[in-house]
Amino acid sequence: MSVAYTLIVLSVVALTVIFSNDNIINHLQENLISYHKYDAFDKFWYVPQSPYFTFFRIGAVLEPFVFAAFASLFALRVFVKQNSNLRPVTTALICFVVAHALLIDALPFTKLSRSHFAVYPLVILAVALMADDCVRKWYRSRVLRRFCLIGLLLCGTGSVAMGFQSWGHLVAAKQVSAQGIVDLAGGGPVVMLADDPFREFVSWWLRRDVLALPLGDIVHTIEAGGVFILGPHGEGSGNTVLLHCSLADFYAPNIDSIAGRDTKSYQFPYYAYTPHFSFEEEICQALYFEGKIPHVSDKNKLLTVIANK
Repeated sequence: MSVAYTLIVLSVVALTVIFSNDNIINHLQENLISYHKYDAFDKFWYVPQSPYFTFFRIGAVLEPFVFAAFASLFALRVFVKQNSNLRPVTTALICFVVAHALLIDALPFTKLSRSHFAVYPLVILAVALMADDCVRKWYRSRVLRRFCLIGLLLCGTGSVAMGFQSWGHLVAAKQVSAQGIVDLAGGGPVVMLADDPFREFVSWWLRRDVLALPLGDIVHTIEAGGVFILGPHGEGSGNTVLLHCSLADFYAPNIDSIAGRDTKSYQFPYYAYTPHFSFEEEICQALYFEGKIPHVSDKNKLLTVIANK
């Protein structure tokens, strides 16, 4: 069963390469000659590069429980001398995973999370097989067997719980926030500062026109039933997946004059800072591992919405 699963995965990868050869070549050329790197250099004066072992680093962020189990069971495996029929398959899977992690860094391929997609199931399969070796080795020891089974149960439960949590955060940042702003606006106009670099992206995100106005004219728009949106601002605000992290940082003016007695301020998370989207762009992924992508809950990186309601 394990061998069949491995052959199926490898067959899918081979067929993808065969039937998407032109796309792969174009993507490889884009990685070798990427104009995004020039934009990044203009902004940062260097080209951010993803660190080595990106496969394990991304996995540790997106699936920490599974990759912690992989590392722990791999360490235990050195001491588990169980000669089972599954051991050669487990060894082959481990070698394949490690080889992938090394080659993806050495070769001029993209190192984004999508390039590791086909290997993630192999990590899960390797964890299951290594756990099976441990259970077989410690079968007569009730304490050790229970310890191993409870560890796997906690790993699986934690992985599922974190998956639902991440999914909830993504939905909240991408869909719920947009719907909340649209509901506040109703049929009234939506306005942003004329020099706010996020205006075009917010307009695309909300799927409606966003007017650009100077600060002095915004009060009248709010009084007429419109809403004002202040985009993310402050240091690092331009480090988003929008424009591959080359957007200029936005330093907003003081907007205290807009907020009056009859207005109310709301804040919504903005999806552009979530790690899942950062891992879909080379420069953003590198900046994430450098600690330069703001957290999605950072107060200044939220969308501030002021409405007369």
